Amino acid sequence: MLKEKKLSRYLVSDVRFIHTQLPVTIKADDSICSILKAGILEKRCRNIYVVDANDILLGVIRIKNMLRNLFPVTSITSGISDGLNSLAALTADTAGKLMIEALYVIESTPLNKVASILIKENLLELPVVDDNNKIIGQVDASEIISFSMTYNK
Repeated sequence: MLKEKKLSRYLVSDVRFIHTQLPVTIKADDSICSILKAGILEKRCRNIYVVDANDILLGVIRIKNMLRNLFPVTSITSGISDGLNSLAALTADTAGKLMIEALYVIESTPLNKVASILIKENLLELPVVDDNNKIIGQVDASEIISFSMTYNK
């Protein structure tokens, strides 16, 4: 495997198209039904990114949080909060009410930094934004792993 120091020489722009072109996005006022459809259509979807009319990143809906929204009683009795700190989020009816703050990276972010964020935050993917916070892609753990296996020389 690539050593972390070597991995730091590579950037998000080097790997972000290995597996996925564009992430699943939805508008803040879209319904829960729309969110479900968006997530179902993309089989590898783990996150749905909430954007405005100009594709500016507003937040993220994690698929696990969608499950909590669909099963609020189970979520409450399990004592799980993890970004859903209120009953309002568990009973949200639009993307804007269900979304949480999104961590993101830019194309010039070194891969070791991306790996650090993914590990620390227990995530599998992050959106990639441009200088205006417009979502332009995503980078996921499998892309970093594939890249490290390919360039293990």
